Order: sequence, then C-alpha cells, then structure tokens
Amino acid sequence: MATKKLGKLFKKRDKKAAQKLGVDIQGMVNKFMLPQCAGLVAKDEYNFFWLAMRDDASDVDLYIHVLVGYLLDFMSKNTRLPFDAQVLLNTINFLVLRHPSDPHHHNNNHNNKQAKNVLDILNKWNKNRVKFNDQLLPAAKDVLGLLYKQRVQQDNGLNSLIIQCYQFYSHDQLSRIADYYTHPTILHVVGGRHNIGLSSGDKVCIWPYLKEFASRAPSNFALVMQNTLSKLVGISGQIVVLPKLAEISLLALLFMIRQLLSYTRVPDDSWLDKSIANLKKFYLWPVPYGSQARDLLMTLQKERIAPGLSVLHKVWRECRLPEIQLVKRKHKHDHKQATQPTMVSTSSKSASLSATTTNDDDDDDNENDDGNDDDEADVAFRPLYYLFDVDDNRALLYANVMKIDAQTHWGANYAVRTGPSAYISAVLMLNIIGHDCGGSMAELGAALTRLNANEIQLFYKQVMAIFTASASSNNAALARQSRTLGLRELSKQIIEHANEKSVDEEEEEEDEEDEDERRVLYTEDISRLHENEYRVELPVLHHTGIGCDLKKKEFPSPGQMASNEMLYPSNDVLAKLLAIFKNLHGVATSSAASHDDGGPGEPITLRFMIAGGNNILSGVATAYASLMRHCQPLLQHFEVEFFVLPYSRNHFAEWLARQDPWYNRHIYLPLESKLFVAPSLLPETRSKLTSHGHLHCVGEFYREMSEAYAREADQLVALRLWEVLCWEAPPYTKTPHQLIPCCLRVEIGKFAEKRGQDQLYQSNYQNTNLYRNRANTSYQQQNQNVDDDGYDAYDAEVYENGGVGVDGDEYGSGDYLLHHQNGGGGDYKYNDMDMDIDTFDYQPVALDIDWQPVDMLGRAHIQNIEQKSQYLDTLSLSSVPRYGDEGFPASPDKAGVIHLYCKVRDSHKKKKYQEYALLKNEPSQHVRSCVISSDSPAEKFFILVDDQIYGKFSKIKVQPIIDPITKDQVFMPIRTFFPVNV
Repeated sequence: MATKKLGKLFKKRDKKAAQKLGVDIQGMVNKFMLPQCAGLVAKDEYNFFWLAMRDDASDVDLYIHVLVGYLLDFMSKNTRLPFDAQVLLNTINFLVLRHPSDPHHHNNNHNNKQAKNVLDILNKWNKNRVKFNDQLLPAAKDVLGLLYKQRVQQDNGLNSLIIQCYQFYSHDQLSRIADYYTHPTILHVVGGRHNIGLSSGDKVCIWPYLKEFASRAPSNFALVMQNTLSKLVGISGQIVVLPKLAEISLLALLFMIRQLLSYTRVPDDSWLDKSIANLKKFYLWPVPYGSQARDLLMTLQKERIAPGLSVLHKVWRECRLPEIQLVKRKHKHDHKQATQPTMVSTSSKSASLSATTTNDDDDDDNENDDGNDDDEADVAFRPLYYLFDVDDNRALLYANVMKIDAQTHWGANYAVRTGPSAYISAVLMLNIIGHDCGGSMAELGAALTRLNANEIQLFYKQVMAIFTASASSNNAALARQSRTLGLRELSKQIIEHANEKSVDEEEEEEDEEDEDERRVLYTEDISRLHENEYRVELPVLHHTGIGCDLKKKEFPSPGQMASNEMLYPSNDVLAKLLAIFKNLHGVATSSAASHDDGGPGEPITLRFMIAGGNNILSGVATAYASLMRHCQPLLQHFEVEFFVLPYSRNHFAEWLARQDPWYNRHIYLPLESKLFVAPSLLPETRSKLTSHGHLHCVGEFYREMSEAYAREADQLVALRLWEVLCWEAPPYTKTPHQLIPCCLRVEIGKFAEKRGQDQLYQSNYQNTNLYRNRANTSYQQQNQNVDDDGYDAYDAEVYENGGVGVDGDEYGSGDYLLHHQNGGGGDYKYNDMDMDIDTFDYQPVALDIDWQPVDMLGRAHIQNIEQKSQYLDTLSLSSVPRYGDEGFPASPDKAGVIHLYCKVRDSHKKKKYQEYALLKNEPSQHVRSCVISSDSPAEKFFILVDDQIYGKFSKIKVQPIIDPITKDQVFMPIRTFFPVNV
C-alpha cells in the first residue's frame, strides 16, 4: 500500500467521497484545528486523511510542517490549541517514526516544496530556541530535536531515542511509584484520567521504530545493541541518586536486549563478552531485577554455545499457534504462486481475508474481479483472537479502524496444522547452515528448490537435532566444531538427494493435489532470502474478531449445581471458546507427540485479546471459570494466553499499567488517552465489526501494537477468580440459588440499590419483555438478536453516549460511555457522584458480616470475625483496586486475599451494638472469605458483581474459586511485559 498512489487506494466510492468533501490536507487540518472540532473528524474525512499519509507522499511533510508551526506558535504564546499540546507531539513523532527517515530519502526530496518547508521551520526553531518556551512542554525539545537531527543533520538520533525508550515517568511521579498502598493504580500515579499520556505519549512509537531500524541491516542491529549496552553500563551509577528510576530503567533495558536477541543473532563474540561482564553487576539485585538479569545472563551464555538459539525459541513459540491454511484449487501454472503468499510475515502485512477481497459496501468495488477462483492462491495464517462485547461501541470502533476480520468460519476447504511450516523450516535450515558452515549457499539453495514439503520437514528435523545437541555442550569451541561437521555432512546429503530426483518426478509432484507433495521454494525465493541473509520471519497473524453478546446468560438449575453438572452461568463467550477448542481438539491431540517445534508434547497455544472494558473481562472470567471446572481434559491440550486491550474502561488494565511501565506506555496509554493523535474519529461515529475498506497507517499502528503485545509479553500475571454464592431466602443449604464468578469486585449499598431500582423502573417504563432468573435478576430478552434493519446484532451499528467516569473525571470527546439498562452486556461505567444519587432515599438493611481475616503475608486466621446488625452505606469486596478506593488495597494476583471495605452508618448507639463497632473504627480489612446476610430473611438487597446488577438476595458468600485438582485458587493467565511483584 505504501508504494501506491492515492488514487489507487480508493475505489469508486472512495473517489466520490473525496470529490464530495472537496478538501485537501491543508483544508482538513484547518477544519479539525477549530475549537468546535477539537481534533475530531467524521469517518470519511478520517479515512481520507490517514490514507494520504503514505511513506512517499508529500502530504506527510505538509502535515509535519503545519503541526510544527502550530507547536511553535503555542510555545511562543501566540496561539491557543483546541486540545492538549501533547497531542501535537504525539502526532509529529507518529509521522516521523512511522515514515522513512533515511537521509537519502530526504536528500531526494530537498527540491520538493513541502520537504524544504520542513527544513526551514526546523532551522527557525533551532536558531530561536530561547524564544520558544520549552517549560510549557518539556517533551517538545525531544520531538523537535529528533526531527532536526534526521532532517537537517541527517543523523538517525539513535542515542536520544534509546534514552527516551527506556526512561519512564517524570520526577514528580517517581515518588508516587514507590508507595503501592497509597498509589495502587496508574491514575493515582499520573494524578487523574485527564493526565494520561501528557508526559510520554510522544514516546509510544520509539520502540517499534528501533526494531524496524535494527532490521534494515546487520550494521544497524549492531549499532542498536551497542548503544543499548552502553546505557546499561550507566545504570549502576543511578542507583544511589534515583533508585526507583534505575530499577525501572534496568528492567526496560533488559527487556529490550532480550527482545532484540530473539529477532536476530548477537553482533559478535566481543559484544557477548562485554554484555556478560556488565550484567554480572546486577545479578545480586533484589527480585525481580536480579532474576531478570540472571535469565538474560543464561540466555547470553547459551548464545555463546549456540548462536541463534533465542531466535529459534521465538520461532518455535510462535509456531505453536495453529496454522489455518485455506486451500483453493489452482491451475498447474499457479502452483508456484500458491505457496508464496504464505511466506510473507511482517507485522504490517498481517493476514486479513476480508480486507484483501472486499472494499466497503459498494457493488462497484468488485468490478475488476474476473470471477475465476481457480487463480486464487492459498492463504495460511495463525489466528490472533479478539473477544469483543457487541454492545461496546468504542471497542468496535477500534476493530473497524484495525480491520479486524469478523470471520471465524473458514469454509469447507481448509487445513489446520501446528509447528513450523515447510517454508519456515527451509529458511531456518538455510539460516543455521549458512551461519555455521559459511561459504556459498547457492548449491544448497538450488537443492532445496527441488524438494517437496515432506522432504524439507524431514531434513529440518535432522538439522534441529544437530543444533539442539550442540546447544547442550559447555564448551563453545567443541559445540561449534561438532555442529559444523554434522551440518556439512547433512548438506551433502540434501544436495545428493535433490540431484537424484529426476525431472519427471518433479513434474509429477507439481500435479499432486496433496500440499505436502508440492515444491516449497523457487529460484526467486532463494535470491530474495540471500539478499536478506536468510533472515527468519515470524508467521503471519490473522486478526480474528469474535463478537460476544453478554446479555445472553443461562443460569444452571439447582439440580445441575447439586450434581456438579453446571455451576456457573453459561454465556456467549463460553459458547464461542468451546467451539474453538473443539474445532482444534483433533489437531491438538495429534500434535501432542510431535517434535517438529523442538518441544515434544507441547500443547497448542491459543491467544485471546480481551478487547474492551470491565464487562468483557468479567464475561471471559465467567467462561474461563466454567472451563476450568468442567472442561479440564479438553484444556490440557492447549496453552491459553490472555491479553488485555483496554479499548473501553478496564480497571484491571489500570492496575496492570501501574505495575508494568512498558504496558502502560505501549498499550494502555495510546488506548486510554482522550486524544492520542489528531485527527481522530468523532465519538458519535457508528461502528461495525467488519474489515471492509483499506487499512491506513493508524490501523497498521494498532495492529502492530497488538502483535508486539502478543509476541513480546512473556511475563505471567495471575488474575485470581472468586465466586459469589447467593441465596434468596432460607433455608440456606449447601447448594445456593445462584453462583456467580467474580474477578473485579462485589458491592452492596446505596449505589447497588439505586442501580437495581433504576433497572426495574426503566424496564417497566420501556414496556420491554423481561424474564427473571431464579434470583430475581432481570434481563432484557433479545428478539432473535436482530435489529430493525434485519442485520444480526454482531454487525449492527450502535451509537455511543457521553458521560462521566467512575472516578468523577469527566470524559472528553475522545472517551466513550455506553450506559446499559440491563445487567448483562456492554461496558457499564458509573459515577458515585451521579446527579441524583445524593437525592436517592436509601434505607440500609441490618446486615450480619462474618469474615476470615488474613495477615500481611496472606495467611488466613483460624478464628473468624463476626459483626452483627451493621447498617452500611457501602460495602465492597475488591480484588482489583480502583482510583479513589479507600483503605489498603489487595492485589488481583495474590491468592486468597480480597479487600473488604465498609462505610458504616452511625445510627445505633445502644450498648448492645457497641461491641460490634470494629468496622466503624477499622473499615478496611483483608479477608479470605466473607459471608453477608440480612438480620431478617424478609429484608433483601441488590448486589453488583463486576459492575452487573443481581438480586435481590438475603445472604451471599464470597470465596476463592478452588481448582478441584490442584486445590489452588483458579486464575486467568494474563500476559504482560515486565514481571509484576507487589
């Protein structure tokens, strides 16, 4: 796409839209910079604008020049901006770092008017730096300095980029980082939601740029590694002056080196020796810093024995994902083209079926199709699943921008396999043999072009056996010698085998319908791989969207619960996950004994992006609790990895961003900022979970962000799961009336009561058809899940509303609020200071509270504590802390500890109640389990579980969900970048 002209990017509909708009880039900038627009545009203008921002387009320089002009005017106090000035810096760095910064590229454009304008305004800034007040915007000197170095001085600015990449937080934020109990979430650290991204939003694109720069040439990679190592050397000197900054910077540098090693080999042995010597300084640092340094030391020692082992581990890990290969019948002359689309494996070229075959909803889009499916090539990809709430419009907006494919049914002709494909196996063979044996690879490359997939896989296993055997040696010289001898002998065997094959045999293989009997490599492939030094590309990922209707819930009957047939509610997430697991079960069982990926018996990896807010996270937790309880024989064939993308308000993501600075900067910040880059979409933009249209640079950025998250987040965070046992009325038997999984919090009190009453009132007012479960929880019944236009709700266009967040921070035009009237779907966000919450006449019921306390080490006490007849305005049992919570918060990754906080209404002063005044004096408690029941069975109360209303009940019990096999608390395996230890 980057090499096409703008006219070719648009089909007829797009051209008509551009003509109808009648605006150019300059005119669009002038429009969305108006105060009434505040950086927001309509969908057609948004797509038109960002499609124009191509690598070779002069519009990029035009926009950079305009943005720098606005920035300098702001810094000289000559103008006001319609949004925060940080957005200008974010957008400038986004354009600069995601477009070529090669000096030769800019030399060729010096005669271009727009490129010259950029040079002129940068020289103006450099000559008058005193005039422009950097104190108004401290990050401006970094952004403009980088642009000046690249455009004027023709320097890559690598040193300053690496410094910005590994340094986090400002000095005033560092003191807040150190105290977890005072500042448990990222909102506490930055001082509110409105401050997200104000200090580091411009640094989001630096790490992707460094990886791209290092991949251009081996000399670039060596330069990045040398600069990174030099920064690591200086960390030990910071520990005395700024200890917290030194600790976070050390984790970042270790992470950067570890990830760079997994993409290509180390520069040379001298770099290895220097790195190992410097890393030994951090070996005795406390956990997690010393343990991370130790792991990297072990990796470098292995690289000395077997160069490229980190790359192999990375490829093997990625190849454990199932590969979906869509098989189409082709003519004989198309066999060569058929294999090549499966070989493209860069993050910007992720597989997208619908995006490559359809464009918008216009009938004219397919006018050039010849209707001949026989000429279509096979497509192979590894699915990366996104779990969406179909009622979360903000999440659907991101899905639309990223062109996430809402297609999980691959048709009738497809094959599923795991492990490295034949092409990747061939490239790995060339890479390893070329590095260890040296010399000309022409003869071996020519031989591989004559082998079919089965033969390549057979020789690949022998190469891996030789390589892994040498990696177990303790002597680098002996390992290199044995590996070289074995690989040279194997290379001769491959060449001899290829020469023995007759031309007739090759032609017969070309006619084979079996894909494993066809050729894999061709002469042009060998030439291209030789130019890239046989660099191994990771498999293609397909961004697959799974829409889940969270309003659909089926509660088990008392008999099902008593017989352990079904304990938890069955929702749409569970149905979708079970369908995926069952579909891949055959591949998982057949690959259990496979050794192709270097790890015998390793399960298939499935990656799920929890794409949205609290509700989709809660829905996935409910489904996962059921799977762990009833489907463990099925799950044992899979390694499930969850990733959290906070497209909507997600309190677990707020906590995780506080713990992991890398996650905060590269995932949480760009998704939660009110306005990350300008222009952005208007909040009232309608959205669909479809992949029609063209993928522009902003969509590519979010795709690459998700792929980097999936591939680089190798640290595990355990999100512990809890269950709420609910009884409507006595007798309180062992089998409750309802059993609800919980991962965030349980609330009782004024707000829960108002939510429950409002839901009942609004349901009656709207005269909707309701059904009630056995616990009086009402849900709006979906009429066949179809909207007024006859479209399924999965693809329905839904609108967004503005509102106020849970913390009392008013959302700007870039944030979204979806207020649902029922207890099921959507990302319901509420505010304790709602307009009429103070006027709500809440009369609390007397509650008896019995809990099992835990000490600071998480050890449960034997003796329970009981407080009777407590009149509470609010009661919360929180696993995940929220901004504004009082007391000492618990940690969601800590087993068996949840935070109980009560706000007692002082209405009883009689002597018999004074003995139960513990919660009034010490409202914050850490507990293992908690039982809450009404004094009188006739008195009942609503409860909020993960922001969803249930009730009314007269008794509930909150306790950990225990794995029946391991007897440990069940947890969801969430992936992140840095180790999380509270």
